[in-house]
Amino acid sequence: MSFLDGVTHDNSMDTEKDVARSFGPMASDIYDLTISMAYQIESAGGAIGIVLDTKVAGGKSFKETFYITTKKKETKDKNGNALPGFLLVESLCLLTAGEGIFTVAEKTETKLVNVYDSTQSKEVPKEVPVLLPLIGKKIKAGLIHRIENKQAKNATSGAYEDVPGKIRESNTVNKFFHTETKLTVAEIYAKKTEPLWHDKWLEDNKGAVEDRSSKTAAGASSGKQSTAFAGASADASTEAPKSLFAGSN
Repeated sequence: MSFLDGVTHDNSMDTEKDVARSFGPMASDIYDLTISMAYQIESAGGAIGIVLDTKVAGGKSFKETFYITTKKKETKDKNGNALPGFLLVESLCLLTAGEGIFTVAEKTETKLVNVYDSTQSKEVPKEVPVLLPLIGKKIKAGLIHRIENKQAKNATSGAYEDVPGKIRESNTVNKFFHTETKLTVAEIYAKKTEPLWHDKWLEDNKGAVEDRSSKTAAGASSGKQSTAFAGASADASTEAPKSLFAGSN
């Protein structure tokens, strides 16, 4: 049994490609993270998410939730594209545990964890499936400094909408790299030995600010513009080279 039982997924699913896209938020950069906790949650609408809680080299903490399914428990969107959250978590699992999320999901254990409760607006102890193969593992993450509008729930429609004039700044992952080799999943699939994408990511995104707020025209960026959503992708083979992922830590 795993929390992904019943999820619609096929083995021909595209893996994450190397697409250049570009407390107080950290500057956009590649950071060394240690995973202190990773657990599964489910949104009010039924989407499955993975909460990643990490320690950043230097003492800071970083936490983000990646939704890996839709509310219909599918890993692809309505256009047949893999969800960004699924691709990132799949890469995270391969680069740290040496196996994909569906295998990692079979190795969870229910533990009491402090989980954010939106009704109480605070973290409360709750039993959740913990992804044991990820705990304590190290990973390099390309973090983007993002600015966006705060959101509030519309009392009539129930949908979350931007709040005019109110913004929030945060960090978000848009690429994972192997902690020792600096290779991406796509580079490992392609049997590359030089971590070209690591340097390419830094060239395009280090110090960039991705401004999605409505205070600037068309979501323009302040300062150096993040190239987080531009560029070409590197092809990956359809079969994962498990021997290259095994033993990652």
